[in-house]
Amino acid sequence: MDYQISNNLGTNFVLKNIINAWIKAGKPKTWILQSDQGFHYTNQNYQRLCNYLGIKISMSKRGNPYDNTDTESWFGTMKSEFLNQISRKKRTTK
Repeated sequence: MDYQISNNLGTNFVLKNIINAWIKAGKPKTWILQSDQGFHYTNQNYQRLCNYLGIKISMSKRGNPYDNTDTESWFGTMKSEFLNQISRKKRTTK
């Protein structure tokens, strides 16, 4: 598990964090990465990187947020229980 905070969610930010999380996880041979169909997750560079690292891409169907409810719920809880407890002045981005 890995996370970073950013002022924007560009493709390069996403790719860099996938690599960092993969390394921290011990470079697993198989891995499933769940996401919605945001532009950075449907990007060819994202798909190539996942293929290269042996990551199986799991995406919700277009326009169907119910496929991703567990993930969305988890992130909602993380934000309310963790991130929102840190004052905005103390949050830093890379």
